[in-house]
Amino acid sequence: MRGFFGVGDSAEALPALRGFSQAENKKFESSEPVLGAAGHTNAAFFEDFGKKLAAGKLAPLLKSAPEPSEDKAAGEVQVVVGKTFGSKVLEAQAHVLLEVYAPWCGHCKQLAPVLDELAEHYAENDKVTIAKMDGTTNEAAGLEVKGFPTLRLYAGDGAAGANGLEFEGERTLEGLAEFVALHTGESGGGESDAKEEL
Repeated sequence: MRGFFGVGDSAEALPALRGFSQAENKKFESSEPVLGAAGHTNAAFFEDFGKKLAAGKLAPLLKSAPEPSEDKAAGEVQVVVGKTFGSKVLEAQAHVLLEVYAPWCGHCKQLAPVLDELAEHYAENDKVTIAKMDGTTNEAAGLEVKGFPTLRLYAGDGAAGANGLEFEGERTLEGLAEFVALHTGESGGGESDAKEEL
């Protein structure tokens, strides 16, 4: 439960105050510490938090794993975390095919080698990036994930918003490459290489 609400395991993380909207499935936290020099343990502090929560004036609390220390090489699946979703996906210069996965998900494990092949397929095309984000430890504003794996294509101009274009086809190298090519106009490697790989 603490992990869901973004409350750490250390003693310093407590006490914590969180709000939750069931309708939007969003969590919210106070911008000020519950305890501290200002002595926020009074009714006015909690009343103010409740009013801001009800009025929609609090920013949602989003989980993010630590940022990777460095990007992967061309031809490898890039790792995105909640904090980098905006810069590496929405604001990226390239088109991004993003898998949102769960480490325990069997279908995600089956898809992993296919995404590795797809990243290799696009290794020489810097206009397409294949990426993944662990949906159990990362969240991004506006991104709705209802199951794992979720595959979304982002056109490199941010026009599709946080949810991009959802892939609902066959999760094969051929199916994914055709989807990317259809919606971006970009193919991997040379034409003959692409046909041989597919």
